Amino acid sequence: MKSQTFEHEMTQTSSVFGRKKELKVIFKGDGAATDGKNVYLPSISHEKEVDVETQMVMRGYVDHEGGHNRHSDMPLTMETYKRWLDEGKPVLKGLHNAIEDMWLEKRVMREYAGSEKNLSAVATSCNEMFFEENNGSDDPALQSWASVGPLAVTWEGRRAYDGIKGVDECMSLIPEELQAKVKEWVSRIHDCANTAETIKLAVEIYYGDIKDAERKRKDGGGDGTGEPKSGADEDGGSGGEPSDGDKDDSDSSRRSDAEDGTKSTDEGGVDEDDADEDDSEASAGEEEEGEDTGARTDAEGGGGTEPDEVTPLDFDLRRGLDGTLKAAGLTGHDGKHYRLYTTEYDRVCHRTLEDGPHPDDVFCRVLSNGNQRMYTSEKNKLGDTINVMGRKLARAFMAKQDRFWEGGREHGRLDSRRLVAAVSGQVNVFKRREEAQDIDTAVQILVDMSGSMDRYGKIQLARQAAIALCECLVRTTVAFELIGFTTFEKAIPRDEQLSAMRKKYSRYSPIRHIIFKSFEETLRDARAAIGTLAGHHMHHNVDGEAILFAHERLRKRPEKRRILMVMSDGLPEFNGFAGGRDHRRSHLRDAIAHAQKGGTELVGIGITSDAVKQFYERYAVVMNINDLSKGALDQLARLLIDDKFDVTSGDLIKASKLG
Repeated sequence: MKSQTFEHEMTQTSSVFGRKKELKVIFKGDGAATDGKNVYLPSISHEKEVDVETQMVMRGYVDHEGGHNRHSDMPLTMETYKRWLDEGKPVLKGLHNAIEDMWLEKRVMREYAGSEKNLSAVATSCNEMFFEENNGSDDPALQSWASVGPLAVTWEGRRAYDGIKGVDECMSLIPEELQAKVKEWVSRIHDCANTAETIKLAVEIYYGDIKDAERKRKDGGGDGTGEPKSGADEDGGSGGEPSDGDKDDSDSSRRSDAEDGTKSTDEGGVDEDDADEDDSEASAGEEEEGEDTGARTDAEGGGGTEPDEVTPLDFDLRRGLDGTLKAAGLTGHDGKHYRLYTTEYDRVCHRTLEDGPHPDDVFCRVLSNGNQRMYTSEKNKLGDTINVMGRKLARAFMAKQDRFWEGGREHGRLDSRRLVAAVSGQVNVFKRREEAQDIDTAVQILVDMSGSMDRYGKIQLARQAAIALCECLVRTTVAFELIGFTTFEKAIPRDEQLSAMRKKYSRYSPIRHIIFKSFEETLRDARAAIGTLAGHHMHHNVDGEAILFAHERLRKRPEKRRILMVMSDGLPEFNGFAGGRDHRRSHLRDAIAHAQKGGTELVGIGITSDAVKQFYERYAVVMNINDLSKGALDQLARLLIDDKFDVTSGDLIKASKLG
């Protein structure tokens, strides 16, 4: 699958429909993250193949974070984690995170068939990377129950997943006694009913097993790998200098687990609360020496114990995802491939949807209010033109749908032209009436709504052309829709603009795809929205991504043929710095080639400009509304009746990558 197709599927499915219940998937910057409401995937280069395994890794990360959104009690989790970190218990936090992950993934797999393989793919990537980095290492963190125990819970917890790899290899790096104990811990996860119970389980394991193992190591009873005694003395500290692998990495990488509750961007991650390293007095409620600490099951974490002196190894799914994408060459800044900064501020606008959060982002509201009077006025002015165009289309349809006689048959009606052959004894002298194939076509009209179209009456001409085409098509059996495209520069925060400018991102302009009439709507319901076509904020035009967006919508249509008519007055222009204008034009040609390869037939309609001839094999230039019936409609009619197009554009510049 092409990367731009995968990107579209991942973003549009969740960002437009059901967004109040599901996470919104956003491609942004160079790393993966989540903030509890959105899942951020690294932006990926267009024109590249995304193999099935890489798709599964990315979907697995989204499935996992979506599980937190649906099943985890995030307010309780965040409150508890804050308290634990204030008390200097990062190990308890890491342990619960691992337990909660295993608990929720079981529920995700029950909900969505196929998620098990996705989760296996991203977990396998993590396992293999960890084993490669640590095989043969003498890092003492691999012998510390506190350091490696939480991570080992994820290895053992996913052991039974379909297609999982690397579990045995990773488990072989840790003490056998810990391996056995981890199996016991994992077996208890399935009895938990909610986040409160996973917190309770984490507290029991932390005080009953892990703290004792660390204390034994400090007190000289070995390296901490022996079977610990539950309920041991609470007074001892946990010794040993933390190794490099134990050090907190929060200031150098983006936090991706839902428990952090922060969203990281390219400008840098948000640091965790530092664990309290001071030896403070025990707080009220500390248990007396000799009391069974394994019985501490309250969500408060017991309180009053010594701070952890190690930090658990952190090798979450984000690292596996980032490593996979880097290995596939999807996230590099080479300045050659088209790679946008983010989809976060892009919007699909329709009169039934809500506007974006920016106060000036009122596209949906304008569509909802509509302008029926403008539509009616334009339609009345176009009466004669619409009638002429309608007759042309009618003739095209009649030519396509006329029945005809086919001779040379052995059965049917006697063919009067073959009487001599009949007398001579030939048998194939009959004819039969054949029905022409029905027109099974979907037509999409895509209108450039850039700032240049707002000059010299071009957008008004495009509106007239769109209305005329819609009024003609509605008289036929052809399914059709009308979409506009522009950008909304105010939607992206200024600091992110500056950050994107410093890097080789092809585009950071926030896109607006405006659906004036969808395939599913009647023209009667959409006329008022179409009347607003010239009444929106008009900035830049990202033609290539608009064509990809339109093509993906057409690709889902049941019709056998798909036609895309693009109205534009010039060349693609938008904010982005990698490669300049040639880069943008190349991306448009690649997008056209990609759509054509996917079965979409394209026609460029130049609005007072012949720039379309540089990109579209079939094109027409419209200087006024009368040209629409002479050129553009002829192109559409030829496509509908399947005539061979006999004009070759000498100015056509071939696609550079996808053709």
